[in-house]
Amino acid sequence: MMNRRNFLTNCGIGIGVSLAGLPSFASAASDPNTPCFVFINLRGAADGVDMVRPVFDVGYQNLRSKAPNYLTGLDLPQASGGLPFKLNPYLSNIHALYNSGEALLFHAMGLNYSKAASGIRSHFASQQMLESMSDAPYLLKTGFIGRLMALRNYTGVAAKSTLPLVLESSKRRLALTWSPTTGAMPTEDLIQRVKAMYEEDRQFLSALNRGYQNALVSLPKPEAELDKAMKNLFSAISFANEKNIPFISIEIAGWDAHTDEWGLSSGYTNALKALDSTVALVKSTLQGRWAKSCVLVNSEFGRTAAINGSAGTDHGSGTIAMLLGGAVQGGRVVTKWPGMQENQLFEKRDLAITLDVQQLQASVLEKMFGLSPAEQELVFSRAMSIDPLLSGSRLFKG
Repeated sequence: MMNRRNFLTNCGIGIGVSLAGLPSFASAASDPNTPCFVFINLRGAADGVDMVRPVFDVGYQNLRSKAPNYLTGLDLPQASGGLPFKLNPYLSNIHALYNSGEALLFHAMGLNYSKAASGIRSHFASQQMLESMSDAPYLLKTGFIGRLMALRNYTGVAAKSTLPLVLESSKRRLALTWSPTTGAMPTEDLIQRVKAMYEEDRQFLSALNRGYQNALVSLPKPEAELDKAMKNLFSAISFANEKNIPFISIEIAGWDAHTDEWGLSSGYTNALKALDSTVALVKSTLQGRWAKSCVLVNSEFGRTAAINGSAGTDHGSGTIAMLLGGAVQGGRVVTKWPGMQENQLFEKRDLAITLDVQQLQASVLEKMFGLSPAEQELVFSRAMSIDPLLSGSRLFKG
């Protein structure tokens, strides 16, 4: 028997975005005065030492000498006294943002494990801390963005089929997941015929109209310019932009480079390309909102300072983070550089952590959304002091 769900699926109207129970999204033009916070999670432990290369450091030169082109990269000019880092050549779009003053790069950054009995170099434990903003693994079941959403009744979009922890909140259905249909769009004539068949069922017609309009939003133009993954991401960002949704969560995999890290078609190389393309897509799709928005790029931890016997790197500690956007006071590499000589490495194997990524997360949200002290303690799960290098006045314009 053909029920309504089977009928719509066969017609190609199976939109993979869950809207049930969410606040209604009025059809409105994107508001350039509404900021957007985009959280990009580099899941798998990104090699920050290769992404932002400390080519001036003798320890780096010795430990990474077998990596191809390890002393080259895109120049990162800084004010007087800044260290001469180089950016990985695959990150050309991010480099353009840096040169235009719209990118801050943070180095030797990571989680503070001082209160964690375990979790160092564990993907699962560290991701749980990163997304929940807890000071030890598995203490919280909500994400730091999710708690702000619950506090302010904001909404968010995750560009994946399942809801990530960072958007989980104590209130149900404040965030949606986005996994657009891959089937063909129905013709306008077919839609009108379906509406005529069910003209007396107002509830069904309302659901049909919402689904069809959301499907139209998910179609990039021109389609040929984007591959499948970018098309799906484009549709999620477009929806969030058109509906003035303040939070977008994006995950990029491929960073766990234990073998053949620098191969031309390795997971790491493809992840670098995906990150750079994603950042460019976010900027172009947010359009006028970009001027007041920012993108926070972070990873659960870094890689070992030395290359292993399989031309890769293993789980490490310190890594990089990035803050990108029109609202960002960029063009700098922010770091308390610890050095990469053996006696400077954490446990004689990893880049040491000298900046706390959770302090960066907290500083960004406080500045963007004007959180009161009481709200900060609720959102960040505890009172949190911020390193002066990470203060909002140093991160943002104005």
